[in-house]
Amino acid sequence: MLPDQEEMLLPSYVVHVSVDPDVPLTAKAAVNGGDEDPDKVITNARKATAADGLLSIAELKDLFSHIPKLRSAYDEGLGQIPLLQEIPTFGRRVTVPPTRHGRWEPEYTSYTHYWKAVLGQLP
Repeated sequence: MLPDQEEMLLPSYVVHVSVDPDVPLTAKAAVNGGDEDPDKVITNARKATAADGLLSIAELKDLFSHIPKLRSAYDEGLGQIPLLQEIPTFGRRVTVPPTRHGRWEPEYTSYTHYWKAVLGQLP
């Protein structure tokens, strides 16, 4: 895990009202004049405490170090077939070192409650 990724993870250490009914409900409000990504604005939650038992970043790293290394068919396949390398990928949109996983992922994908698909098409 990169240090930037650790920093991005910290704000998600929360307990939602669905777990703790004593959490006060908050109205969804526009943040920063509406420029904030609504998927990153956490509402109806409180900061987690040690008593909540969430794993620390070190504990998460340890947990995931014991599972088999996951592989992506996109990352492996698109990087090996020259014809497919013309497909817009994440590594073309964002600077990703050749050794970093994810370089050959499709440029845009979406996985949400309502939409679970790759957003794009083959030429």
